[in-house]
Amino acid sequence: MSSTTAEKEPPAGVADSKVPASAAAKPTAAKKKARTTKASKETEKPTAPKKLPAPELKTDKAPAPKKPRTEHEPSPKAEAKPNPTQVPAKATETKAKPVEQIATRPVAKPKVVGAQKNPSSKAKTPVKPKSSKPKAGVPRKFVQVFGRKKTAVAVSLCREGHGHVRLNGAPIDLITPELLRTKVLEPLLLLGKSVFGHLDIKLRVKGGGRVSQLYAIRQAIAKSIVAYYQKFVDEAAKKEIKDKLLNYDRSLLVADPRRCEPKKFGGPGARARYQKSYR
Repeated sequence: MSSTTAEKEPPAGVADSKVPASAAAKPTAAKKKARTTKASKETEKPTAPKKLPAPELKTDKAPAPKKPRTEHEPSPKAEAKPNPTQVPAKATETKAKPVEQIATRPVAKPKVVGAQKNPSSKAKTPVKPKSSKPKAGVPRKFVQVFGRKKTAVAVSLCREGHGHVRLNGAPIDLITPELLRTKVLEPLLLLGKSVFGHLDIKLRVKGGGRVSQLYAIRQAIAKSIVAYYQKFVDEAAKKEIKDKLLNYDRSLLVADPRRCEPKKFGGPGARARYQKSYR
């Protein structure tokens, strides 16, 4: 055989073209993949098996009774998770005190009026009673009565004094009309200075006409003197004054209930009728 036949033939499936040396040296992608998977399997450690929960053992014993919840103990359901959207409470708000602190808080003792400043001394100073003396400008004894005549009303204030009688701020001697002035002063002239000399009578009148006002004033004067003697002097003296006034004129103490009768239609007055003729 010749030298050409002695050379070894290339294996089947290999191309006749020459493969470069650099391509033959590099490993293929499939080989690389196989190597990495093998290395990862070797490095993986075996994981520990998961522990299963222990099975509950059924017993014949009854469950333990729940403790009763006290008033101030919050219920477990009431404890809710904090809401992030909710605005936090102010720091100035005070927390509720527990029951023990409220029960044991000391009670303030009431202050004793008139007690000494030194607490060690047991003796107490007696409390002075309030004085029964009236304040300056306030009379000690007075009565207030009224007199009436038709629609006129007179109010009389009788108190301790010096025998002054005033009507609407003016002396009663200046009352008008002069013809009826003695009619107003009748109770004072009848009783005398010895009865009303130690009294001051203050009068005010309104309503009605001139004459009815004067009759209301004289009645108020007489009633005020009788009321003052009944309240502050003596029942016997009051009875004597009352009898004297009633014997003179009953209208000094008793109001007159008479009123004017209103006019009716069909006539010029309350009772009179218009004249009629048949011719």
